[in-house]
Amino acid sequence: MMTHRTNVLLDDQSKMILDYLIAKKKKTAGGIFRDFLIKEGKKHKVMVKSTRTRMEVLAEFDRLRKYINTKGIDYKAMINDGRKY
Repeated sequence: MMTHRTNVLLDDQSKMILDYLIAKKKKTAGGIFRDFLIKEGKKHKVMVKSTRTRMEVLAEFDRLRKYINTKGIDYKAMINDGRKY
């Protein structure tokens, strides 16, 4: 989750390069900056916290869902019981 905001001032040439990369990679400016920072951090051996993508998380949910037995659950009773509190 992103919790920090940073403002970046660019000269005209840097802005043109950024606009080119945005169009070429079809990403936002923030996404391009984040990718660059991760790449530079790995190059300089800075500890980078690994983040899972949304697709990886959904795949993990699908894998775990196979082991859950939902047969015989009375959802209406559960909902009504939850409304009591």
